[in-house]
Amino acid sequence: MEKKAYRFRSDIEIAAAILELTTTGTRFTHIMGRVSLSYDACKRHLDRLLTRGLLVYHPESRTYITTLNGRAFLATFAKIKPYLT
Repeated sequence: MEKKAYRFRSDIEIAAAILELTTTGTRFTHIMGRVSLSYDACKRHLDRLLTRGLLVYHPESRTYITTLNGRAFLATFAKIKPYLT
């Protein structure tokens, strides 16, 4: 049986994965699990996306949602993604 080669993800790839997941609104633990991040790493990435205006947090529903700027980032990322692998 062959071992699967793991590749480290860049911060940009992780940000894109989070933004894709949160387009319809997603809770912290769901993001953490689906993107495979530790609590600290997930918190750090979410804080960075919130600060840059790519993500917004709604405390009443405790969900994170991708902003229009976040969607623009995803569109740009989709164009450059083939060059990252």
